[in-house]
Amino acid sequence: MYLQRRKQIYVFIILIMLFITCIIVVSNEKTPKAITYYIQQKQPDNSEDIIIDKSVNEYAGRFPDIVQTDNGLIAAYYWNNMHAPYNLTDSLGSIRIIRGTSDGKQWDSESVDFINKQFLISNGLGLWKDEEKFYYSQDEAIANNAEFCIEARDPNFAVMGDKILFTFFTRLPWDSGFGGNTYYKYSEDYDYTYGRTYIMYSEDNGNTWSSPVEVECGYLDRGCAKRGNIAVLDENTILIPCYGYNHDLEDTFTTANIRAVLKEGEWKFEEEYSTHQEQGITVNGAFEAEVTEVSFVTVGKRFYALCRSNGDVLVSDDSGKSWGKVETKGVENLILHQPSLQMISESKQILASWAEPNGIGGRDIYLYLFNPNKDKIWNYYDKYCIYKNENAGDMADPTSIFLSDNSVLTIYYDVQKGIVGCTKTNLIENR
Repeated sequence: MYLQRRKQIYVFIILIMLFITCIIVVSNEKTPKAITYYIQQKQPDNSEDIIIDKSVNEYAGRFPDIVQTDNGLIAAYYWNNMHAPYNLTDSLGSIRIIRGTSDGKQWDSESVDFINKQFLISNGLGLWKDEEKFYYSQDEAIANNAEFCIEARDPNFAVMGDKILFTFFTRLPWDSGFGGNTYYKYSEDYDYTYGRTYIMYSEDNGNTWSSPVEVECGYLDRGCAKRGNIAVLDENTILIPCYGYNHDLEDTFTTANIRAVLKEGEWKFEEEYSTHQEQGITVNGAFEAEVTEVSFVTVGKRFYALCRSNGDVLVSDDSGKSWGKVETKGVENLILHQPSLQMISESKQILASWAEPNGIGGRDIYLYLFNPNKDKIWNYYDKYCIYKNENAGDMADPTSIFLSDNSVLTIYYDVQKGIVGCTKTNLIENR
């Protein structure tokens, strides 16, 4: 009787163990293993890069950005025969857009002049000047033979739920008083300076757009510019990184971040963050002095930021109200330009790209993958060069996006080559 009872217990234990094993096996089959991507690095070879647009009669594309839509890709860039207008006799640029296939291999034969003189006039952003005064009415400007003197530049995209967001900022004469604002005169030799930043959105994959709305930023009261990725909190809320001038720090770039909510088709600029802590003391500017362009990315409930030009990597657990530093390696002597960030949803890795000055006076483009859940240190020694600039001059401004074929597409410009182009970098998937 005792042996039979003992045998039954053993059988019961074995059955329990088999049941647990089956549950574990089934659970493993249903729960996919975590994906991690690695850069399949070789020496940079840009001979097969895709040309999006070419320069025409000294006019070239600069400062490009790119976004994925349901119908493919859209690229936008500033179009002018110079890097920026400085005096009233200089040519003014516009923003052009062009569409491509989802893999970035094919692009429309012609771009569209998107935000130009007529667009600005139609949306109440026209500005003219004659020898005596400024005009804000097209009829008055025509009657007095005044010249147009405002432009849009530095386009940036973002995706918020089912909407595509688009930002740009203006460049205008420092003494125009446009919009009731004052502007910083940063050189006695130049008429033009930084204007204001504007935001618009599309609900149909970029076919039609809302009217541009000025991003309200009281701290940057002497000029408000933007270049960099927006942090998206939810389907209606974003944090916008801006830089420019404040009346107390006129000769120094400073920064502010604006929390904006889209409610019933109207933007509400709810909060503005324009101070930070240094050794327990509150200091002006959302980030350290001399930081300009900052890119954000959202990973879970955390925000990460990559800063130009010191290469600081920051993290926020309170939606951008305050920031702490992520430990970095290889930041010594680093000069980082034009940061770009995107989160790869499949692996929760941060995809970063930026440009750095090289030894011949140009800029090289780098790519880096960071896993916030595993990596404790942002290691610049592990960066990968994906574009080697062989002819010094005006170029770079990369933005990188992750494609469905496990590759990264990075858009850039190179005036010496006369192109806006994109290069592909293959990633290895490891589970």
